[in-house]
Amino acid sequence: MVYHACNINYPAEIVIKSIDTDIAAIMLGNMHPLKNDSVAWMLTGTGNNLRYVDLTKIHAKLGQLICQSLPEYHAITACDFDRAFFRKGKLKPYKTLINFIVPGSFQELRYERIN
Repeated sequence: MVYHACNINYPAEIVIKSIDTDIAAIMLGNMHPLKNDSVAWMLTGTGNNLRYVDLTKIHAKLGQLICQSLPEYHAITACDFDRAFFRKGKLKPYKTLINFIVPGSFQELRYERIN
């Protein structure tokens, strides 16, 4: 989903339907190649509790550095599945990321080559 959304070469309104926060983290981490006029939304929830989340607005608020760190940080911590973060929600791991991240450190993981 994210791969295809990021390869749209014209301004578009993009809607990704998922209840999984992993998809939001991956999309936020890869929004930098979107065309300037593109807007990304995530349709989430179940049944009568569906809602649209404006990922473009979240990306603008957090900034590119933090957003590009999210997929790697989420992969390392598994966020709500890691025992250290279990039952603490997603806000505490996010605050840890903001307070203790070395700028650019997680982006280096993304592009590290394995020989």
